[in-house]
Amino acid sequence: MKATEFQDKVREAFLKYFPNGYINVSKLAMGGGCGILCGLIGDINDVGGKIRANDPMTLRAYVHDNFTFNDDTKDLDNVVIEFDGAWVSVLPDNPHRYCQSHKVSTRKINAAPEKAVVMLAKVFERLKATVTEQAALNRIIQQDKIDPKYL
Repeated sequence: MKATEFQDKVREAFLKYFPNGYINVSKLAMGGGCGILCGLIGDINDVGGKIRANDPMTLRAYVHDNFTFNDDTKDLDNVVIEFDGAWVSVLPDNPHRYCQSHKVSTRKINAAPEKAVVMLAKVFERLKATVTEQAALNRIIQQDKIDPKYL
């Protein structure tokens, strides 16, 4: 599997669980590899203040090592994905706070590209289950302002 194929399969895996969600797979600013940023709301006009950081769901991950962004020339033999975090912003237990993060468990992925995509899809599945659970409890921050197509 080439890097561009891997990037497309990651997008496809995410959009399977969040068809109206936001995913950005882009080159890291320093060095090789790429960053993966995912959100619940695909249309920036529907995000509070039109600021991507205000999205109620966030997943950040980085692909390191021998990964060259948009490379169509060589096959990948191994992919290393490290997560910066995956969470859903929910109403706080402490009434003095605005919100709190309901974290979704993740662990470093170090596998062949095909297996890495499958493992990443499982993270997306857990994230979707968390969003569905929190939405059913009406706990997602500003849920009344979120179009139901995103939930």
